[in-house]
Amino acid sequence: MAKVPLGPRLGLRLLAYEVDASWCERVHRAIEKEIARGQRRLEKLQESGNEEAFDSMNDEEGDHIEELLGIAFVACQAFINRVLNQVQGLNETCKQQFGRPIALLAGRQQTLQVEDSKLSGSSIASIEALYAVGNYWKHSEEWPTCEVSVDGRSRYVWDLSKMRPIQKSTFRVVSQMGLCYGSTGNLRTAAKALGWQDCGDLRPIRRALHSWAKEVLRVAQTSVDELTRKSAKSKP
Repeated sequence: MAKVPLGPRLGLRLLAYEVDASWCERVHRAIEKEIARGQRRLEKLQESGNEEAFDSMNDEEGDHIEELLGIAFVACQAFINRVLNQVQGLNETCKQQFGRPIALLAGRQQTLQVEDSKLSGSSIASIEALYAVGNYWKHSEEWPTCEVSVDGRSRYVWDLSKMRPIQKSTFRVVSQMGLCYGSTGNLRTAAKALGWQDCGDLRPIRRALHSWAKEVLRVAQTSVDELTRKSAKSKP
């Protein structure tokens, strides 16, 4: 293996540190415990036979799960951003050292799509979906809406024609995942699209996240080795 110059080597170490970071899992585990506590409260209420109280608590718990899942997705987004920032820094170092960035990780979109995992029945990369849902949860209340008539009934929908570019890109992803204006279960819909089955188990989402991050690191390491070899051969 060719000796990697200090700059790219340090960039790889920083990238590996972010890829191996366990803070996102700790956040998710705390959320899983809180969801499980809520489910136990509902079960006890159901066993009591108080249907009115159960229905009221069930709606409240659904809202609470949506909020918790939103936090879980934003934690994923923060993890993704930290990896993307290290890739950008590594690419800047590679351009200085070798005159070019890592081809497969040259842009944000390329990096998000580097791992070939797609949502079932879709062309959307799983990691793109994760990122888009985080954006949705943070910003969808700002999205423009319009009134439409469907089967003689009026209802409101998101107005794509009035969205800004960043809003449009997020909308196109989440709408393919089944999210729609006015739904009280959009985060649960998104989680299920990413393999979530058990209400208190976020491991499928974490697996998608870590699979992508590890592939980014593998591509980075392989590419830096290749650039180092080519640079060594070109020197007199």
